[in-house]
Amino acid sequence: ELLLGAIPAGWLRGKNRVVFDLHENLPDQLRTRSSTPRVLRRPMAWLAGVVLRLAEAAVTITLAEPGYRPLFRRDHPVFENFPVAGTLRARSDDTDGIVYVGDITSARGAMVLVDAVGMLGGGQRLTMIGRCEQGFQAELEAAAHNHEIEFVIPGYLPYGEAWELAAQSLIGVSPLNDLPNYRHSLPTKIVEYRSVGLIAVVSDLPASLHAIEGSDAARSFVAGDATDLARALADALADTQAPQHARDESAGVRDSITWPADRFDAFYRSLVALPD
Repeated sequence: ELLLGAIPAGWLRGKNRVVFDLHENLPDQLRTRSSTPRVLRRPMAWLAGVVLRLAEAAVTITLAEPGYRPLFRRDHPVFENFPVAGTLRARSDDTDGIVYVGDITSARGAMVLVDAVGMLGGGQRLTMIGRCEQGFQAELEAAAHNHEIEFVIPGYLPYGEAWELAAQSLIGVSPLNDLPNYRHSLPTKIVEYRSVGLIAVVSDLPASLHAIEGSDAARSFVAGDATDLARALADALADTQAPQHARDESAGVRDSITWPADRFDAFYRSLVALPD
């Protein structure tokens, strides 16, 4: 929606004075947006692609992921949405439970996660941190109650508070369903889970699998399959070495996968230095 104002602003003020930072594959997002009538989704996705290409001529474009490059004709700077260096700390040794951080929706696999944790038995604790529509939260709470899960859903928390709470768990889950907007998009939460030293359990989407490549602690499962997610969680809980592997790997992730502050600063300084 912001693009509709950004394009004329770029024409009026100059391309280097208006920046659009893309954090979603807008056409793919519109193809599956539940709030959009099904008959309108394909035309709106096509229109979004057209608007992005118009914006390319009018404003400066930056991308949160390299996977968004095919949406444009030209190359644009990528500033990955990774944690700022020094903002996350490793979890303590005596943590337990399962956590999810992010927007809590059906498309992002929230109910699949609740059902999977319920299959584990034993009164597992599941914490879900993030925005959640009130009606859907009631559905999750009812399902958790039926599964006899210890369910914690504090709502949206500021970044630091969210990750202080998340670090009190042992396993972090990214249960995204296999939808076009998620398939090749890297969930930042996986990097954050690994930075904190959580065992990462992720759906088997290409970008998610890439984010846990080489890890001795992470597990994957078939996207949308609660039974397979329960299997992956049970495997992680049974592996007595996985918590230490996750902690050992966390420092390397925190040091190597961080917000590109220097490149970001240099880029915006270059825009300010350009003539009007």
